[in-house]
Amino acid sequence: MESVLILSLRGKELPDAPRTYRLNKSRYIATDMNLSLASLRPELLKIFCEAPPLRRVGTPQDVELAVLYLLSGGSSYVTGQDLAIDGGMQVSSGNYKL
Repeated sequence: MESVLILSLRGKELPDAPRTYRLNKSRYIATDMNLSLASLRPELLKIFCEAPPLRRVGTPQDVELAVLYLLSGGSSYVTGQDLAIDGGMQVSSGNYKL
């Protein structure tokens, strides 16, 4: 679903750039839901830890820091970009071997 939403928003940044809205996504983050799932299926926790090239599960603080950046003046000239908070999964092409 999020891919469809991202595709439907792609290209809309330019006409709306002055009003700016952002859509963010994250994966392999140690949320209550992900950890609950991993407790039911321990192999998922292994994947969450080993699949990202950074070899760790992302923390809520990782997401918080990215959100702070997006809310700060430091991102005022950033538009139409993906900010992947995924430990490098986006650039690794999913090369994790089970």
